[in-house]
Amino acid sequence: MCHVGVVVDGWPHVLPTLHVRRGDTLHLHGSVAARMLAAGSAAALPVCVTVSLLDGLVLARSAFHHSVNYRSVLVRGLATPVTDETEKRAVLDAFVDRTAPGRSAACRPPNRREMAATTVLAIALTDPATRSPSRRAQAGRWTSPRIWPCPTGPGSSRSTRSKASRNQPRTWST
Repeated sequence: MCHVGVVVDGWPHVLPTLHVRRGDTLHLHGSVAARMLAAGSAAALPVCVTVSLLDGLVLARSAFHHSVNYRSVLVRGLATPVTDETEKRAVLDAFVDRTAPGRSAACRPPNRREMAATTVLAIALTDPATRSPSRRAQAGRWTSPRIWPCPTGPGSSRSTRSKASRNQPRTWST
């Protein structure tokens, strides 16, 4: 999931949505009725897209030094509509396969009405800004911090772990 920021009618809007990367292009999709996507359907739309992955909670001796381990990327660029029918279908298949690998081949292709109701925007990835935690910087601040991992992806929810292992934080050795 990503968050897309745009200015529509003079007001900033930040909306959660799905994304897919194909090569050096980030794609967004949604309903043609959505204000954000409708603004990008007519011409290039300045956008800011952020994606964050929460890896774990860092629990230090002092609450003041609690933190989170995360990775993130920020992309600013011009979102342009994907108008080529073949490219649009390929991007929509990529969306489905990113969510459930191989699923696009198992589904019927979108019909003409569904394609007309869907907007796909493309953003060239020219200079994305990334952030990941510096463990060396964190190691100097805390004595024996505890990391509570935040699993992501199918089958990785905390509910699938045993009760005993859920209640035990993992110690991060420096």
